[in-house]
Amino acid sequence: VEDRADDLLKEEQQQNPPKVYRQSVTYAREHGELQQYHASCHLNERCRDEIDAALAQRFDGLRLGAGAVEQVVTEYGLERTKYVLAAAIQTRDGDGRISRTNREWADSIRTIKDMDRRGFDRSCYYADLQAHTCLLDGFVNQVRKFEKAKAQPAQNTPER
Repeated sequence: VEDRADDLLKEEQQQNPPKVYRQSVTYAREHGELQQYHASCHLNERCRDEIDAALAQRFDGLRLGAGAVEQVVTEYGLERTKYVLAAAIQTRDGDGRISRTNREWADSIRTIKDMDRRGFDRSCYYADLQAHTCLLDGFVNQVRKFEKAKAQPAQNTPER
């Protein structure tokens, strides 16, 4: 019974993943939302690690195999996946290996600048993907295609 309850809870979390917290730690502290802030940052870091794992598992040396995007989105949701990828691209400012369209896509996603007292941006913790920039660029292409396919209404086949 406990295993089934755990399975049901996991299914519910996959269908409704927690929202990305889009405020700074200062805002969270002032508004009593530190728990949500820390939980979101933790999930962002886990999402980053899952992206790296998916790329390592599914890249054969020449191409990125199918299923990498689904592996991450199933666990962390499309919103968080896009958020972490956008932050990763934004921290690689000036890297010419990221396509112009993917850079524009990343810039269209609002990420937070969460500066600490020393002027260090805390977002670098979850934006620091280990994957090579070209592999990251290819993965973002797949995420964008995945999102576009999900946005299109399902076509019903006509009955005979």
